[in-house]
Amino acid sequence: MKLTIMRHGQAEPIVSTDASRPLTPQGEAQAYEAACSAEGRHIQPEILLVSPLLRAQQTALQVQRVFSTVNIETYPGLSPDEPPLVVTEYLDQRSENDIMLISHQPLVSRLVEWLTGEQLFLDTANIACVDVPNIDDGGLSRWQGELVWVI
Repeated sequence: MKLTIMRHGQAEPIVSTDASRPLTPQGEAQAYEAACSAEGRHIQPEILLVSPLLRAQQTALQVQRVFSTVNIETYPGLSPDEPPLVVTEYLDQRSENDIMLISHQPLVSRLVEWLTGEQLFLDTANIACVDVPNIDDGGLSRWQGELVWVI
């Protein structure tokens, strides 16, 4: 499985709730440019699994401009403070081979570390691609993936 993990673009710092923070115009541009760079690295996600928070949903729309045939699916387990194990258990149930996740800190960096053992801080609109072997017995486990590239 090729798992592409993206942090949302730059968001407005102050609004009434964290969940309703929109992307800034710069954040929209960041997300689009990062998706273009990812496309140049020959990924073709079959689905975008996206946090329910507004800034992640808006990032997904920018990514979908590049990968126009990909469907967006909201997954509540991609909230900022979810543990990586919740996400990997959900991914174990998926049939897609190429998945892109759009989420937040600290989850995105924790997920990369959980899968690869690599400590990496993903800034806004950064993307990490992890190659995870298909596992028939036991699913995704810690440190079995390989960090392929980072944008």
